[in-house]
Amino acid sequence: MENSDILSIISNLQDSDARNYFEANERLFLLNISEKIKNDFSIKLGDYENDRFNKIYDKYKKFIQF
Repeated sequence: MENSDILSIISNLQDSDARNYFEANERLFLLNISEKIKNDFSIKLGDYENDRFNKIYDKYKKFIQF
């Protein structure tokens, strides 16, 4: 997944009702990942970061509409 897609998904999740259900560690993780990408847009996320992001996305994707 491209960094622009990840930023878009994070933004959509944070703007949806999902924000009411995030666990504290999920909220912090999404914030850190978005800041990391914004600071260096060419950065490649590690396997752990990709896996964790995908799990959070799968858990809350029902709250966003594309």
